[in-house]
Amino acid sequence: MGQKIRTFFQSRLNCLSLAVFFLVLLLNVLTVKTSDDLGYSISSGLIDIFRREYVQYMSWTGRSVAHIIARLFLSLPKGIFNLCNALLFTVFCRLIAMHAAGKKEAVTPLLYLLSVLAVFLFVPVFGQTVLWETGSCNYLWTTSIILGFLWTYRRAEPFHPKKPKLSASAFFLFGVLAGWTNENTGGACILLALAFLGLHRREKGSAEPWMIFGLFGCVLGFLIMIESPGNAVRAQDFVNTGGKAYALVHDLINFINVLGKSGAQLPLWIAFSVFLALALLRKTPGKELMIPVCYALAGAAAVFAILLSPVPVEFDRSMFGATVFVIIGALSLLCLLRNEKNTAWLSAALAGALSVLALRNYAYALIDLSYTRYQFENREAWVKAQKNLWNLSPTVPEINSEFFTPYNAMYGLNDILESEGFVNNRNYALTHGLNFVTSTTLDKWNALYRSGDPTLMNLFELEAYLDTLLTRSDCVSIVTSSHLREADAPLFGMVNSKLGTSFAGEGYLIGTFSSAGSAVVKSENPISDAFDLNGHFVYVNAAEDPAYCDILVDNLECTNDNPGLSIVTIDRFTGRILDSVTWSSLEKRGSRHYTEK
Repeated sequence: MGQKIRTFFQSRLNCLSLAVFFLVLLLNVLTVKTSDDLGYSISSGLIDIFRREYVQYMSWTGRSVAHIIARLFLSLPKGIFNLCNALLFTVFCRLIAMHAAGKKEAVTPLLYLLSVLAVFLFVPVFGQTVLWETGSCNYLWTTSIILGFLWTYRRAEPFHPKKPKLSASAFFLFGVLAGWTNENTGGACILLALAFLGLHRREKGSAEPWMIFGLFGCVLGFLIMIESPGNAVRAQDFVNTGGKAYALVHDLINFINVLGKSGAQLPLWIAFSVFLALALLRKTPGKELMIPVCYALAGAAAVFAILLSPVPVEFDRSMFGATVFVIIGALSLLCLLRNEKNTAWLSAALAGALSVLALRNYAYALIDLSYTRYQFENREAWVKAQKNLWNLSPTVPEINSEFFTPYNAMYGLNDILESEGFVNNRNYALTHGLNFVTSTTLDKWNALYRSGDPTLMNLFELEAYLDTLLTRSDCVSIVTSSHLREADAPLFGMVNSKLGTSFAGEGYLIGTFSSAGSAVVKSENPISDAFDLNGHFVYVNAAEDPAYCDILVDNLECTNDNPGLSIVTIDRFTGRILDSVTWSSLEKRGSRHYTEK
């Protein structure tokens, strides 16, 4: 064992791979579960995982291979995924280098480093496609399957199994998996398999049985995926209201943008063009240039394939596989140049420049992901504490997105939103044993709800809320409203009937009430009021515009700028904010959400 370890560390390529593993593992550990992770983590065992995937195949999408992998990982502790995902990333980058070099033994530490740097810097939304649990299973894992499948074609060695029929059958199944991965990348996989089969036939005079069986399997898997009933359902989400001509022009322009913008694939295409020009100047044989060109064209085809779907063409996670193929094309050309006289320096210079950029981006990613993890852990701890206090309908803080980078899994994804019916909200409540959950901005949550009263924050119906307040002698409630119209009569009717007085005046409702002392105090000024409450300054303002319908305690705005009736409740002795809620109608639940202006 000791000798094996010493032998392992004698290889610079192994040492580099190990360093990459730990660097990516750290990013995985810092990445939090979000969005689809919540839904896919719901299962009651292996059979239920397959049942749920069948339902999804029939009702939403055909990417069953990716989603079964995701559901399996999400049913396990995240630490297992972190280790497996970091390990797969090192293998994935090794596969890229192998495809570029054409031979496994031709992969050098420098080539491997270039493949890692290219993926880290140039694939779209790295956080969503490599670190996000659901996203990684959809893109990193599926593209790894495709590269593993295509590597058998790429290595240009005849397949010599002991049992040709069995091996061809096994490779057919491998092809099914490779085709049943991702719509545009699966199509590109078929194109590359066809290209390799054609090149092999030209060189050898015939194609090996495993090549044909693998291609058939890939086509079958692709058809199973794209013909799923769920794809037809999902297509209804992408409605074109501009007509076919508009949609075509829109997609063609976006196709050019994906290939030709600096924030998309342009740097890779520039590198590919420069390397190709250098190879042509050095009279590299045409047949050696065919493979790099095939990879690059497959990448372009994977981008163009989106035009054939209802999904808009954008440089988002759907372009992961396409970008990887362009990376392989560029690195393949670089491999042809690296042994040429006066061009050996090119790989080292490129690696040095990309390393500087990667170190900068990695530092950004660490800061971003660490802060997101900090917020996430605080939120989880608070929700657990509230649940123990029987607040089963908490208002949680949104994760602050100010410092998000593309290396954050939450970048471009929805967190928990205002609506309790939003899919992430429903799944969060289900996985955390809550009735429902809503959200508000981090600053409002810190000011109003973090140290609020669990009993009050668990109430969303106006009548129950008022009944509870009228039993509390430890607090004072302050009432204001935006302009009350005829349709709002039930709102202030409920307040007036419960409190036994009429708050309404000149179209607004303003005042204070408490179960202790003078139970109801109606403001003499129907628009605004200011008073001292045991040494705490309180200012109340009613307004037509909800943004100016305010209740301030010690100059802290305690309302959420929602239209309707707002109630802020504070501790009558300490002035601590216990709750803030607004009703827009008697039929709707009270809102504690604040939208950043």
